[in-house]
Amino acid sequence: VNSTLAGSTYVIITKDGNIDQSSKIAAFLEMTTFGPTKSEIDSLNNIWDDIARANYIRSQMDMPATSHREYYRRRVNTKWDATQQSARSDHPCSPNSKWRKYAFIKQDRHD
Repeated sequence: VNSTLAGSTYVIITKDGNIDQSSKIAAFLEMTTFGPTKSEIDSLNNIWDDIARANYIRSQMDMPATSHREYYRRRVNTKWDATQQSARSDHPCSPNSKWRKYAFIKQDRHD
């Protein structure tokens, strides 16, 4: 192969498609969890066959359900320290009002 730049070289790497046991476990955990940890991969590395995968799925299903949304909201949505709610009013003409007595749809356009 001719090089376009003087002194450049090409490296050709071939792969046979085989991956090691740890990589297979990591790929499985990547698909079934929020991501693998090294300790989790190591703990599953001793026996990893169809039965072990089925047992892992069953043990995860038997655990109490958790909510990513609940976890996120506890840590992100802080309490709003205000005397009244934002963008909430009792009358269409009051400040921060979001009342609408009409709606635009695609057929309302005149262009």
